[in-house]
Amino acid sequence: MAVSLRGLVGMGGRRLTAIAVTLGAALGALIGPSVAVAEDGLSVDFSHRTRFEGLHNQFRPGLGSSDHGVVLRTRLAAEYARGAFRLGGEVLDARAYDLAPGSSADGNLIDAFEPLTAYVGWDGAVSGNQTLSLRLGRLAPTLGAGRLLGRNGYRNTPNAFTGAMATLTRGERRLELFALSPQQRLPNDFEAVRDNEWDLDEEQVGVRVLGAYLTTRSDADDQLEAYGFVLRERDDGLATRNRRLQTLGGRWLRAPAPGAWDGELEAALQWGQVRATAASDDGAVLDARAEFFHAALGVTGEGAWTPRVAALLDYASGDDDPTDNRWGRFDALFGPVRGDLGPTSLFTHVLRGNFLSPALRLEAKPTGPGDPARPLARRAPGCPDRLWGARPRRRKRRRCGYAARCAPRLAAVPALDPRRRHRPLQARAFHAPGAQCRGAGRSRLRLFLRHLSPSPAAFLEACN
Repeated sequence: MAVSLRGLVGMGGRRLTAIAVTLGAALGALIGPSVAVAEDGLSVDFSHRTRFEGLHNQFRPGLGSSDHGVVLRTRLAAEYARGAFRLGGEVLDARAYDLAPGSSADGNLIDAFEPLTAYVGWDGAVSGNQTLSLRLGRLAPTLGAGRLLGRNGYRNTPNAFTGAMATLTRGERRLELFALSPQQRLPNDFEAVRDNEWDLDEEQVGVRVLGAYLTTRSDADDQLEAYGFVLRERDDGLATRNRRLQTLGGRWLRAPAPGAWDGELEAALQWGQVRATAASDDGAVLDARAEFFHAALGVTGEGAWTPRVAALLDYASGDDDPTDNRWGRFDALFGPVRGDLGPTSLFTHVLRGNFLSPALRLEAKPTGPGDPARPLARRAPGCPDRLWGARPRRRKRRRCGYAARCAPRLAAVPALDPRRRHRPLQARAFHAPGAQCRGAGRSRLRLFLRHLSPSPAAFLEACN
């Protein structure tokens, strides 16, 4: 669970005033992901998500005053492994129902029964202690934080590409090389989207992104990244701005941990050329130079829910003067914005360009009494381990155990483990074999709470 308070200032002198109200109510079962893993054999990953989205006070021109819809996403991924050989794929079924008249829904929301990925690969060791992973076909990768190339999580349809990737790993260092062309999601007109029509996505062969991504760790165990992207675009049945951009950047990350400070810094510089418009007869070419910056500083508590508070700052340059024959707006290439800039889908209000935005973020992980990380019970000092959590065997004759030195008092409160099937708590009595009882001929009963699962979770007994 995370709550963000973010201010947004348009770098071109405009302020965004529309407010998107997210109604993220689950209307159906949330399944997954459930994974069956096999080193040699078939692994399967399945998930389904149903969500209602509602937007009041539409900020896009030419649309209705509000927007809403029931959004469903079902995915099934499988990979077969035999030795170093890999063969895998993923089928995505993304649909929407009950869309508002004049909705902004498009191919980013609907992609019915689409083979999102389909690839062949090889994973194996090479010289020394290095490993090499190769993938060829339809892919859906995420590089680093995914700000420039990544797979969408919140949006109903993830980014996907056709091409090749090679990953070379040596110890803590990982080098990823890639050559990809994005898929154009179809259909992309509103009437076809409203009817959930099926159309196979097509590769945009006129768009190519190539590059390298290096990841390593510092002596302080922080993650360090450096990357370079080259984008080449031309008209090929689809009008484009013929972008020819190069992007160089780096990232530092100290992961959150209970009771510690964490942080993240990422910056990138972009340059090249773009056409003034997407019109095929437009011969005006602009020199492009842009930059973006992301910074975060946070601290995580050690108490229940492990709350984390973080301050963030995001900046991406804009075009200051549209008449100077220069292009200054940062191009986020194929990066999702959900992680930093709020929900997408029907709510998308800003992309990573032409903005300056500070934010305060509060995160917490709800932990109920049955959280696996929380102990079921605290063993009272001096009590034998063999009784703690062990169900006593039934015997015809029992002698009171530990009664001579134990007095009943509350030692721990039982916690329900969600992974087990529970019945209502019951108080039961049992004899513990062992030492002589206090008082000849008497048998003291000890009460404990149990879940009627394989072992007692807590006792109403502690040793003096």
